[in-house]
Amino acid sequence: MIKLRTYHSSDLRELYQLFYETVHRINCKDYTQSQVDVWAPKEPLPSLVGDLEKNFTCLAVLGDQIVGFVELTPEGLIKALYTHFEMQGRGIGRLLLESAFEEAQRLGINELYLESSLTARPFYEKMGFMVKEERSKDVRGECFDIIIMTRHL
Repeated sequence: MIKLRTYHSSDLRELYQLFYETVHRINCKDYTQSQVDVWAPKEPLPSLVGDLEKNFTCLAVLGDQIVGFVELTPEGLIKALYTHFEMQGRGIGRLLLESAFEEAQRLGINELYLESSLTARPFYEKMGFMVKEERSKDVRGECFDIIIMTRHL
């Protein structure tokens, strides 16, 4: 049974490993090897993990293994949502996103936004997000196609 809990700094190594493996095994279908290497480098960059404790970061846990996480900023940005590469399609992403919706409502946030990957776009559309803009973004020298999406609560 999947349980939700708050992120703790002691979760960083396992959470980053989940992020790294998911990007390299799932998102590689829509992005080049060079892009996924920049997106999820072998060692975590402070910019990728620096706000996990400050923001609302909720983990999905099965037994003692982290199988997904969502990170929501106080401004309403879904900064990250990842499900373990072996646990895709089992409702974990939906469960995590619903926890972010609840937290946003608790904070009085009326609209959420995110930068979706090409890979995640269909999931976010199923969850009620609408495309606001499609554009390219430079990340450490690599160009990524991203989709800006929003959802009213």
